[in-house]
Amino acid sequence: MKRKRLLKYLATIGGLVFFAGYFAFSTFLFSPFEGGLGVDIAGVVPREVDFFVARADLGEVFDGFPRLAIQDELEQQEAWKVWTGSGECTELSARLRIDETLRDLEEIAGRIPLGFDPLTVFGGRDLVLAGNFNGPDIADADWAVYATVNWMGKLAIELLRYPGLIGIEAQGIAVQVEENYVVLRGAQLPRDLYVSRVKNVGLLTTSVQFVEKAHTMASKQFEDSMLLRAEYSDYIRTVERSNKRDELEAFLQMRRMLENLRLSGAWPDAKSQQFLPAFLGKFFQANTLNLMVGTIGTDQGLRVDLHGQLSSELMTPLQDRNFRRKGADRDEILRSAANLAPQDCSLFIYLRGNTGDLLEQVLASLDPALVGLLEDAMQATGRYRDLKQLVDELELALMDRMVLVLRPNDYPEDPDGPPHDDTPVPAVALITWIQEGKANIIEDLRDLIGQQGAKFGLAGRKAGESGYYRNYVGGYEIREYWSPFVPGTGVVATVNADERCIVANSFRMLDHILKTSTQGAPSHPRLSERFDFRELLVTSLPAANVVVWVNPESAAPTLRRQIRRWARDSIVIDWKLERARCEQQVINELFPGQGKVRGRLTEQEQERVDSRVDPMLAELEERIQREQVPAVMAQYERRITYAEAVRAALLMLSLDSKRMDLSLRVVVPLAPKR
Repeated sequence: MKRKRLLKYLATIGGLVFFAGYFAFSTFLFSPFEGGLGVDIAGVVPREVDFFVARADLGEVFDGFPRLAIQDELEQQEAWKVWTGSGECTELSARLRIDETLRDLEEIAGRIPLGFDPLTVFGGRDLVLAGNFNGPDIADADWAVYATVNWMGKLAIELLRYPGLIGIEAQGIAVQVEENYVVLRGAQLPRDLYVSRVKNVGLLTTSVQFVEKAHTMASKQFEDSMLLRAEYSDYIRTVERSNKRDELEAFLQMRRMLENLRLSGAWPDAKSQQFLPAFLGKFFQANTLNLMVGTIGTDQGLRVDLHGQLSSELMTPLQDRNFRRKGADRDEILRSAANLAPQDCSLFIYLRGNTGDLLEQVLASLDPALVGLLEDAMQATGRYRDLKQLVDELELALMDRMVLVLRPNDYPEDPDGPPHDDTPVPAVALITWIQEGKANIIEDLRDLIGQQGAKFGLAGRKAGESGYYRNYVGGYEIREYWSPFVPGTGVVATVNADERCIVANSFRMLDHILKTSTQGAPSHPRLSERFDFRELLVTSLPAANVVVWVNPESAAPTLRRQIRRWARDSIVIDWKLERARCEQQVINELFPGQGKVRGRLTEQEQERVDSRVDPMLAELEERIQREQVPAVMAQYERRITYAEAVRAALLMLSLDSKRMDLSLRVVVPLAPKR
């Protein structure tokens, strides 16, 4: 009986202690039985934020914070080894203090009791970064970090209300306790930080408004939250995603960012001296983009799906006209375009757009001197008053689609073929579709160029030969234009076949395209028959105006043969300055004490100076090339190695006057774990 009474007393005391502890814990900290938010963390993020980035299952990213889960596989990749051993990596790491930051994170993680890491303490689940731009300096932006937390995370946040208990003030941080949040200031904090919690969501922010709005949204069924924003629902919540739904969710108010950072948005630069940015800049400008929203996945590569809202009132007539054109669906891409490209092609581009607009902007983006030479040649034929007339004819003759194909130029050398330089180039083919009944326009143009070849720089192997030849292959009439000005191959070959006009820089490439389109596998397999191309295509946009396929493995041999030329071309020497310096040096040596200066020499004196300056400049160029070219070549070699880590990439772009949709699939297989 005494034992029973003792157990009863102990149980009563234990119950009282438990309930007292429970009520004390609930009163001063939080209820242990408190429920979660009940919805996605976006439910407490304001809908009007300028930027929003979210990631679920954060714990899957790390294998013991801050080590990445894929670190072992990554370190086996050749591209990663090359990158970590490069000067660029060392420079970037020093500039961003990456090594120091990782050591600091490891030190912080090591201070957590019982061997827990930060992700264990805070749940390792959902994380959101959101905020608003606040002026021209991005460092002034107001931001907020939201994270789902477990009981340890809740406890850590609530203990901030008792700074003396946890000794945080001893670290020089002042704590101000308010009803729904705690303010941290001082020490080395550049700004006041506000810490709060809405059930199982912890919040760290530079603006108290994010705290107030989070609590208000939680009490009003998440009204005015990012979760209920139409764009978030349409392009993040309801779109097809991986089973884990662990993609990065992204939202950006592009217009507000440009306005706050005081950027013009004139990108790409339509006035650039380089062809590609000048050409692309005429069809798209970043300042026409209001916002972008979508997902970014990183499983075995990169999977990007983005939607953009456009300001049609800011578009040029050229942009509006081409954006309104209907895109090609997957069936058309496979059956009408990818079935023309060899399976091993390095680059495949399919465009749907007005041919006249494309040609006009190509001419507007080329070197004016080159365009002038072309226009002079066309005018000299007596048929065209200017290039605009030629463009108008081609627009009338060709449909609104074209294919560009590049593959390795590994065809055997033809001893009887056109003479050419040794410039390493890929085999290139441009395929266009001819309007019904308009083939004669293309035929007449081909004849005009061939019959007046001298005006276009055509020349045969022997003196007096025209450089214009006709051949028949597989029932098709091939026309070749030989010219020493065509780098690497010395020829442009054309054919009209099955309502298509094909232009290539190699007769054998032309033949390859024809056999690919008519025969296919096994002798001439097509890109459309390639498994990974079809697999990426079916997971991308259902229709697109632009389709780009890249195969770095196929492109690498050609790129490596071009490295030395790139390196030489990349070294810029101010010859005007160097000549002036060398000339004055020689003048002082040849005419000491005579007060001679550049530009005031006699013809004979200038000849004496030039005879010594020219060798000096030649020696200078040779020395600079010898000293700098190897380093630049090594840099290009590393870039090619990085590209070879990619097995394949597919970009699809769908356009409209009010929106654009982009999908990007990049396959980067990681080495298996050791």
